[in-house]
Amino acid sequence: MRDIVTVPYELIRNTSDDQKSLEIAEEATLSSENNHDLKEMFNDMKEDLDEETDILSLGDLLAQMVEFSKAKKYFDKVLTELPQVDLNLATCYGWLGTTAYYHGDNACAVINQQKALSILLPQHPHRAVEHNNIGNIYLNDDNLDGALEHYRLALGIRLRFYGSEHINTATVYNNIGAL
Repeated sequence: MRDIVTVPYELIRNTSDDQKSLEIAEEATLSSENNHDLKEMFNDMKEDLDEETDILSLGDLLAQMVEFSKAKKYFDKVLTELPQVDLNLATCYGWLGTTAYYHGDNACAVINQQKALSILLPQHPHRAVEHNNIGNIYLNDDNLDGALEHYRLALGIRLRFYGSEHINTATVYNNIGAL
């Protein structure tokens, strides 16, 4: 559900403890998994990370690996440490919404996606991700009117920022067509 490719954000930087967290998470993830492909993917993603890795990027990495339960722990920690005006909170709430969705808690998913929307500025391009995700949640709940409303909001934002030929815009067109 999470539109991983289009969720760039400014990373908070807190290197000392977070590098240890990355190493601990790597050991826990890789020792609990015998899957060679997972290990290879983790190593590739780790190489892409800056030396100054933080708990937000670690949670993001785990979420991309569909390790939502593990990622949630890191996002919850970020929420307690960031000031209430930090835009990175939107990223945390968005991922927490995705986590709730994948665990079947659509009500919690919508609440977290709406919290992400409330943090992002009205003209922020990442609002499209949250609207698209809310549309997906409503579609899952058979609330077609609610899904269409949020898909249209996502489409408007993506058209404004990406144009009609971009893959991010096409994703929303696809979602509307699936209704």
